Amino acid sequence: MLLLFVGVGAPDPQITLVRPQPDGTVRIDVSRQPSKTLTLERGVNGSLAQWTTAKSVTLDGQGKATVFVTAGGTPREFFRLRTN
Repeated sequence: MLLLFVGVGAPDPQITLVRPQPDGTVRIDVSRQPSKTLTLERGVNGSLAQWTTAKSVTLDGQGKATVFVTAGGTPREFFRLRTN
């Protein structure tokens, strides 16, 4: 499995940690301006023309959040964070 994470928006959300978990999920720590909402989107098998929403997250007062996603089991998955 290949996972790629990018930030989209102005200013870009910053991905500060990507760590696979023992239960098969992936932990993603993000930061940006406090109290902003970000959308984590998923593209599968190199299809970067079609993105689906995996999760939405609102950053805390320090501009940080942790998101857990389950890998879909496809050979290649791409994730991006979009500023709402």
